Amino acid sequence: MSDIVKHNAQLPADFGDSLMRGIEDTRASIVVAGGKPFLRLMRNGVWVFGQGNEEVQEGSQWAVNLASLARGWVCWGDGELLGKVMSSVQVPRPARPAAINGYEFAEQYGMDLACIDGDDAGVVVDHSNNSYGYKTMFDALVAAIRDRYMTDKVYYWPFVTLGQESYNHKKFGLIYNPILTITAWADAEGNIAGGRAKPAAAAASPQAPAAAALAEPPKPAKPRKAPLRQAPSSAQVEAAQAAPDAPPAPTQQVHTGQRRRPAAR
Repeated sequence: MSDIVKHNAQLPADFGDSLMRGIEDTRASIVVAGGKPFLRLMRNGVWVFGQGNEEVQEGSQWAVNLASLARGWVCWGDGELLGKVMSSVQVPRPARPAAINGYEFAEQYGMDLACIDGDDAGVVVDHSNNSYGYKTMFDALVAAIRDRYMTDKVYYWPFVTLGQESYNHKKFGLIYNPILTITAWADAEGNIAGGRAKPAAAAASPQAPAAAALAEPPKPAKPRKAPLRQAPSSAQVEAAQAAPDAPPAPTQQVHTGQRRRPAAR
């Protein structure tokens, strides 16, 4: 028996558990570049994605990949991402890692979205955050998905549009929070409930976006895109809810002071 094997025979009984905790903390502190572009709501209320901060086309629809819903922890220090550990919502939340250089980990939630129409059709983004506004939006979205699943075990994959609500903060001024408004429900292959034709870009389905879209590098910044459609008013939403085959209501109501871009012609 080699010296290494002899030494290993004397390992403590909890060696495996300790090793796994160490691996978890190590992975949490490693930041790997690349992957899908990040989708985020800027401080001026504009949605952008990618390193070039390309503006999202107003009115474009995005498919939520339910298989990507995740929760975990993120650590930021002086504006720099120091560590992140996330796992599917289908399993227990991972243990909170130890602080990095004195910076504590905060809870975070996330999901992947695939654009299904307009100029950005086929783009797949990572939308994750640890802000209060994001967590409120995420909670409203998963609650709507849960309620839908209770009545329909097939068409419970949401298509959404991206919006925002705002409020005045005493210290930081006007603050924008994300809003995802559900426009339709689809199955895992992108087929829309009610027999409506699925978007041309539904080849990048909610569950498995096209490989080409996943491999697509971030696009360079370009002029503001023309909106696809006008956002519905509160009265239109209420009228739609009363219709027999109406699409689901927004996960949250938009404040009357919300910043709006020019409506589509």
